[in-house]
Amino acid sequence: MSTVRVLKPTVGPIVGEATKNHLRIFIRGEDLFHDGFLSDTDYSETGICQIAEDAQFTTGLHTRVFKLHKQYDYTGVAIFGGLAASKTYYYRIGFGQGGFTDFYTSSFDWRDIATDQVRTHSDDPDQATSFLLGSCRYANRTLGAWFGDNQGDKTLRTAWQDAGGKAGEIDFTMFCGDQIYADDTQNFLWQEDKSVSDFQKKYRHMFNKKHFNKLCRNIPTYMILDDHEIEDNWPDTKNDSKLNRDSQQFVNAINYYQAYQVSHSPVFKVDSNAVDLDEVYFKDVNTSIKDKFGNVLIQRLSGTPKKFWYTFESGCMDVFVMDCRTERQLRHKNKYMISSVQMKALKDWFLTDKDYRVKAVVVSVPLFPDYNDGEDQWGDERLRRQRDEIVEFIDENKIPRALFLTGDIHVSYVSNITTKNSNTKIHQVISSPIYWPFPFGQGNEEDYTLNEPMQGNEKWEIKTPTKFIKDNNISRVDVNMNGFRVRVYEREGELLDDNRFTFAVS
Repeated sequence: MSTVRVLKPTVGPIVGEATKNHLRIFIRGEDLFHDGFLSDTDYSETGICQIAEDAQFTTGLHTRVFKLHKQYDYTGVAIFGGLAASKTYYYRIGFGQGGFTDFYTSSFDWRDIATDQVRTHSDDPDQATSFLLGSCRYANRTLGAWFGDNQGDKTLRTAWQDAGGKAGEIDFTMFCGDQIYADDTQNFLWQEDKSVSDFQKKYRHMFNKKHFNKLCRNIPTYMILDDHEIEDNWPDTKNDSKLNRDSQQFVNAINYYQAYQVSHSPVFKVDSNAVDLDEVYFKDVNTSIKDKFGNVLIQRLSGTPKKFWYTFESGCMDVFVMDCRTERQLRHKNKYMISSVQMKALKDWFLTDKDYRVKAVVVSVPLFPDYNDGEDQWGDERLRRQRDEIVEFIDENKIPRALFLTGDIHVSYVSNITTKNSNTKIHQVISSPIYWPFPFGQGNEEDYTLNEPMQGNEKWEIKTPTKFIKDNNISRVDVNMNGFRVRVYEREGELLDDNRFTFAVS
């Protein structure tokens, strides 16, 4: 039997979706072969991951071999199911030269690979949950030189050291938009990212920063795109080219978004009826090669997602992560932020166990307050019809624990909306930016409707009881069935604000 020396990932690992019984772990390898070196039935690069209950990998050891997709920049995801809830697992992951058959008949040399650990989620539906919330990690690459990338990474160092990451107090991280800035230069002196090479360089660099890596390899991480993954304010009627979903810039942006952000997310569903590790099957997943006991050693994701919105659970909280970008339609007679399919899914999700769960909705653009000089928002007169539809649905169906989570606007604060006609209160936490170096692009307090009726629907009154924070920051949110707490940490670790809120449960 030959021995494969396992190589260190060139990006990652990133622990993606983690439930009470399964995990997904992402890496990027490297192109170590020339095109055509291997036959069509094999793959030039293959990922390998082992997970166990102890750091010596002797108890409960399971191995997965998975494809590194050339069309997705040699990225891939290891998938494990049938795990125990609330349990710490140790894992090691890397890649090697050769195809599936080579790995199936080989032993592995792990000398270059670090051992990491991750904890599955609790199966207690009433357990409190804690998470990190952040958005907008700006960095500029001009003429091959990087500016601002380390400053944003310092904020993530704070998330790890000061906000509970290192202490094991965090159940997951939610990055709610602008994980990269493809349009970092805004075509000023230097063209924004458009080519395959542009997106490769941006993602490889930004997703391999020291503290981003430390955070994501130990804490389950969820992401959703906003405009800067493609282009500022995309799509925008002021420039018809931005509406062209067939443009090469859009195609490249979405391809690399899928590779680095979607691939490890719940967009690919797990069969909830699977109870055993080796009976886990995935939609759009082909499984092949089993050992003599029938254990699946190779699993690979295939196909193209038909949507980018998704849901997951963490303790007492259900989470609906909305796609507020790629379904947005500004040319249609009835303009909208999200499709009717996503709207229906959101409403159905709200009604499921509505009296017994916290219902958290991630939106890459704040639902409220309104920005007095902005069109890229729910409150824009072209789009507020759907905002009204959502808040009225929450009110009419008496959803008692509605919480919106967002970023985008380069300031952080907590607001809520209430109506005199009912007991409904809808909360929203805004956390942004992880890093933004400029004095513009943020707005001041007077630019927002922080404490006045909601534009277009004065039945709802907006209140903002917290500080209006423009410093680079990240937030920690702790949620239980009675309410939630929000702590905002400045880039260097200073606690900028700390507030507690209660749900209006009758």
